[in-house]
Amino acid sequence: MDLGRIKQRGRSKSLLGWLTNPVRSVFWKLAIPYYEGIASEVDVDQKRNLATKLSDWQDDLLDRLEEAVLPQLETRIAPKLFESLQPELSRKLELSIGDRVGALAVERLKALVAERLEVLVNARMTGARKDMVALAHRLSGLESEAGNSQAKLQALRVFSEGLDVKVLSEVQAARAFTQALQLEKNNEIASLRDAVNGLSAQLAESYVRYGLLAQRIEALAGHGRSGQAEEIQGPQSGGRQNRTLIQYASGPEHENLLALTFEVHSRYCRQHGIEYWIDNTPDTKGRSPHWRKVELLIEAMAQGYDQVAWVDTDCVIVDPSVDIFAASGFGIAVCESFDSPTIERHLNTGVLLAGRSDATIEFLKAWNEMPTGGRWEDQSAFIDLMATRPYRDLLTVLPNRFNCLAEHMEAREPIIRAFHGDPDRAQKIAALIRQIGITPGL
Repeated sequence: MDLGRIKQRGRSKSLLGWLTNPVRSVFWKLAIPYYEGIASEVDVDQKRNLATKLSDWQDDLLDRLEEAVLPQLETRIAPKLFESLQPELSRKLELSIGDRVGALAVERLKALVAERLEVLVNARMTGARKDMVALAHRLSGLESEAGNSQAKLQALRVFSEGLDVKVLSEVQAARAFTQALQLEKNNEIASLRDAVNGLSAQLAESYVRYGLLAQRIEALAGHGRSGQAEEIQGPQSGGRQNRTLIQYASGPEHENLLALTFEVHSRYCRQHGIEYWIDNTPDTKGRSPHWRKVELLIEAMAQGYDQVAWVDTDCVIVDPSVDIFAASGFGIAVCESFDSPTIERHLNTGVLLAGRSDATIEFLKAWNEMPTGGRWEDQSAFIDLMATRPYRDLLTVLPNRFNCLAEHMEAREPIIRAFHGDPDRAQKIAALIRQIGITPGL
């Protein structure tokens, strides 16, 4: 028997990649021994015929396996199949040796292979059915989960729609509130604008007022210090009095006070023939503005005035019929404040009358050299200096009619009313001037 041809013929068939090597190798290992055993018991023709039939049947079987069965099975099934067929194949072939060996061997081998294949296919189908059942259960579970997810999605959509409505309502409410707030803000801005416009008008009026006052102060200051100074040196002719009333304004507050009383005091000075001297220059030594009083008194003495009156800008001459210089004599005259519940008794230099003399000039120069500071600056220095013996005899204490403090030293028939340190003094002075019958201000 030409076994090499049979093996070569079997190799010529093309199987699947996974079947070519392992399945063919196993098959030939099983089949060749049986072919050789059978061939030893039959004649040459039977051997040839049997080998040919087995070879044809083998190729046909392998082709069928390749085309119909093996693609659906795992690669490990083929080796197990032929391994399980080995004892059956051996027994069947041994019993069938004889005249009918070829046909019987082929038929029995076909039946046995078909039976084994059916068992394997049924087992495979059973596993596939189980997998399909499990897959069906899983699919049912997924459908149930999908249904739940759909219900949740619907509930979420409803909640979202409700939330949108709520948010829209809150947005509309916030917009309405913002509009109302903006309207209120616009009303407040309009009110503030009106107030600012009113203040701007008042400020503009004040600028005009202060501008006129500054011009008048400059004119009068120049007139008192220079223009008239040359005329009044020494004794005056023509019955003119050699005396002056000095007022000093430093800063907006005092300029405003001076503007309020200017008309009253200028009329008074014209009525009694007194030079009205207004000044607004700073102290030459850089001290507090209060000390400019002392420098102006010294300047007036140097310019030849025989009598000098100093009146603070928060004082008002309320009795124009009285000539205040009638109360001045030798030395320096001031009032004494003694009726205040909060301030101790002291000399008050808010109104001061000075007669020209060497002793007066000496005192004024000594006063100007006193240390600064103290509770009332220049007034504190005046009190300390007047307490010393060389200057005590220069002092004349005037009745409080000449410096009547409206709150603490009320006097009968006052000549000069004072509002020293009163925070409302501008309003009170304006009201007092209206009582006198003169319009306050410029």
